[in-house]
Amino acid sequence: DVAELTGMSISVRYNTLGLAFEEATEAPEGGQHLLRHSAGALPLFLPARLGGESVEYGGAILSPSASTAAAGEGVLGVLRFAALPGLVEAKLVLERVVACPSASYEKSSDPR
Repeated sequence: DVAELTGMSISVRYNTLGLAFEEATEAPEGGQHLLRHSAGALPLFLPARLGGESVEYGGAILSPSASTAAAGEGVLGVLRFAALPGLVEAKLVLERVVACPSASYEKSSDPR
């Protein structure tokens, strides 16, 4: 469970000799990303970034507020890979999950 989530990033390391990265999507078909759970939330998801033997994917709520921050359980993204010819064994490692908490938005409306 998370509380007041306003952004996230995940990084997965994989064997590029046995797997090919295909795509990153917000959620499985018919599902919903955690950042879309709050009414009025407008998340932006960036294209997946490939680097060596890893892929990184993430997004954030634009102009987050206490009312649009996500809370609870949910999907943080779906990464799809295809097996290359000759694949015997594949290893995927969830290297990092970064969650941006509510501290990343201004909680006060007082302009002073």
